[in-house]
Amino acid sequence: MAREDVALFDKDLVTVLTADPAIDPATAPENALEQVKARALLSRRAELFPKDVLTAAGPAPDPASLTRAVPAPAPAEGATAPPVDADTEPAP
Repeated sequence: MAREDVALFDKDLVTVLTADPAIDPATAPENALEQVKARALLSRRAELFPKDVLTAAGPAPDPASLTRAVPAPAPAEGATAPPVDADTEPAP
């Protein structure tokens, strides 16, 4: 495993976290969920890569500084469940 693997991991997660999840209303809930997953993966970075590789790669991006403040999508007509909260993990 190389430092480049960590760099690509970070780059891909930053891309997901900085994207506007509501850019396409039809996929906004899925996009918001993918941002939840990206934050979870970023928080597990130290578990996923060897310490020497992480040291060489440098610090992890701060997920709190990367997320966009985008309003939650409106629920579908007739829906009773609230929209996905991007700051919480989905239930297993």
